[in-house]
Amino acid sequence: MITNNLTVKWCFPYALFAIARDAVYVFVISFYFLYLSRVLCLPLSFIIPMMIGIKVLDILKEPFIGTLIDCLSTKYNFDKYKVCILVGSFVNAIFVYLMFNIPNTSVGLKELLATLTLLGWMLSFSFYDLTSWSLISTFNASNLSREIASAIARACATLGFIVGLVLSTHYFSPNLDIINNLTVAAQKLFFYCAICLTISAVAFSSSFTNNYQAPKNINFKRTLKSFFNNDQLMIVFVLSLFQQICFNTFVSEYDIFLQNITDFDVKNTPYWVLQAPWVLGMFLTYFAFSFLTKLSSRRIVYVASIALPAIASVVLYLLVVTQSLTFLAYNILVALCGVGLSLSLVSTTVMTSDCVDYSEFKFGLRADCTTFSIQTISAKLGALFIVLISGISFSLSGTVLYDVPYEGSENYLAFCTVIIFVGSICASAIYFIYYKLHGSFFENILNNISNFTYDTENNNPRKKQNSVRYAIDEKCVIHDLPSNDLKEIINILTERLHNVRAINSKTDFLESLHNKMSLTPPGIAHGIAIPHTRGDFVNRSSLAIATLKNPIDCGSLDEKPCDLIFLIATPDDGKSHMNLLKNLSLMLSEPGFANKLRNAGSAEEITKRLIACEKNLFSYS
Repeated sequence: MITNNLTVKWCFPYALFAIARDAVYVFVISFYFLYLSRVLCLPLSFIIPMMIGIKVLDILKEPFIGTLIDCLSTKYNFDKYKVCILVGSFVNAIFVYLMFNIPNTSVGLKELLATLTLLGWMLSFSFYDLTSWSLISTFNASNLSREIASAIARACATLGFIVGLVLSTHYFSPNLDIINNLTVAAQKLFFYCAICLTISAVAFSSSFTNNYQAPKNINFKRTLKSFFNNDQLMIVFVLSLFQQICFNTFVSEYDIFLQNITDFDVKNTPYWVLQAPWVLGMFLTYFAFSFLTKLSSRRIVYVASIALPAIASVVLYLLVVTQSLTFLAYNILVALCGVGLSLSLVSTTVMTSDCVDYSEFKFGLRADCTTFSIQTISAKLGALFIVLISGISFSLSGTVLYDVPYEGSENYLAFCTVIIFVGSICASAIYFIYYKLHGSFFENILNNISNFTYDTENNNPRKKQNSVRYAIDEKCVIHDLPSNDLKEIINILTERLHNVRAINSKTDFLESLHNKMSLTPPGIAHGIAIPHTRGDFVNRSSLAIATLKNPIDCGSLDEKPCDLIFLIATPDDGKSHMNLLKNLSLMLSEPGFANKLRNAGSAEEITKRLIACEKNLFSYS
């Protein structure tokens, strides 16, 4: 849990660094395009392809940088959070200074220096950006702690973005002499940016304490394999990508909404007044996120986060085309978009943290920096998408040019509205169909995995004594199966195991299982049958369960028909098979427990009762 003591040690220094991190990032990106074109006088034919090319490389490198951090911290056993944030920020500050001190020399040399300094800046940024985000997954995996940590991280990032945007808007004002003296101004401004970033990193690293333990059995190849094979992480990536595309699309049409307000003088209104609705909505939602999930559920909160921007965007478009957009309507609808965005950002951050634990459960390794690179990839892809489709400038200086008319604005608004609406529907469908880290089993896994993997008091790895909770998947639990044929039941359960990728070959699995059953009937006693087999066709220890409407003969020694079927599949590693069979047998031998499973009203209830029995039997909380 996030206690008051932990808040002092983590929240305040982290907030200081996160705000500086994102403020400097936005300011640098906003200013660099202007610097290259106005100070170094580089042609757009060079600047735009160069920046897009480096941006693409920046996106592709993210999982490899994350894997490098995870592997190096394992090999040399250092606290990657402190080291990477401190060293990465210091190197990045150097590149910030170098980027805006490029000598205006011969053609060719300044292009090369502009490219190399930007590349170095983006590479060094990833080192402290990935570690500062992955830090969220180090807290106790309880829902409340993870949600609070994610909300704090997102609030700080948003505040940093706003600070960078406000500074950019201020310094890009045509009324200031800075536009005419960019060389001196850039050197001065970004010297201060470099100092600010370095000081915040030092403050964080010196005050932050964390019981970091480098993960074991991790290497470059294995980590990347777990990254790309993590099905839930890939789902989160797709959800985050739709999220970023919708958000960036909305931002690109923001000025058009302002221009079409019919009852308010936008041009002579202070900048902060126009931005206040969505900013206020976002920050209030960050503070309320954990309360909202407790009041409803993570699933409902995430669906609301998708629905709100889609609905608000459609209504805004209709009001613009009918020339009836008022200042009040604009404030309400933009605030709703801000609320939806903040809910979505925190939700996907929590999901990413959960995927760190899911990777540990599924692949036996914990690579948080690699996992969190998915967030950065989706954010950068979303930004690149809107740049390519709308042709907006790399510089954010155009965000306040309200008096510049947009040609074909209604067509562009319609296009953007369709993107947001379709993207929201696709994200909802993918979430409901494929994302599964919100069921009772996975909630239990994520809440208790730290207790099973590491004993912080004795500084020793824990033995996973009870492997049942790691083997069961709620999608492999069937309540009141109507079949009266054992072969059909086994085929159905096998299909479920294959669907969750617990087994890689249904044919080999069924052949081995039927061979074993021909020698030893699966029926045990008391109406329970446990067919089981092992081999290379099994990816991980897994368990499928069915309660039957009508008991069937499974060859039990007591000759009683069976209505509880437990199908066990394990790798042939010499221990998993017997451990899982032993632990399941101990649980089923508990007085009255088998009847509790029979009397359960749903697959979810069966799963919960198995987990509850496991906790009591093995004294884990």
